[in-house]
Amino acid sequence: MMARKKNDKLDFSNMEPLTNNPFASLGGKLKLATPKSAKAEQAIAAKPATKPARPKLLIRMEKRRNGRMATCIYHLGKEAEVILKKLKTRLGTGGSLGEKCMELQGDHRDFSKTFFETEGYKVRMG
Repeated sequence: MMARKKNDKLDFSNMEPLTNNPFASLGGKLKLATPKSAKAEQAIAAKPATKPARPKLLIRMEKRRNGRMATCIYHLGKEAEVILKKLKTRLGTGGSLGEKCMELQGDHRDFSKTFFETEGYKVRMG
């Protein structure tokens, strides 16, 4: 048997739509829940998906040794690593992720506040 070339594509344009479900009768035999009606499925599909509630962030500037400043962001949660990478590349600065907070080198309170508000977080400055 020879391997197909990359240019050889399968043609499904003349295929009939699938109308028969071979597993439909199994639900009755196994006493499973009956499938939902079409109206119920449409109501579920029409319902807008709600985003999970995000915590209220605390942004503050802290002074480090030798007079250096750090912007600390508290209460980030699980997505902190992804957000830290976005902020570091956008600001062109260093930063780290600690146990309690995310730290950015320098005073970036204003930018980080607008950034998190556009991402959908509630922010308070401390």
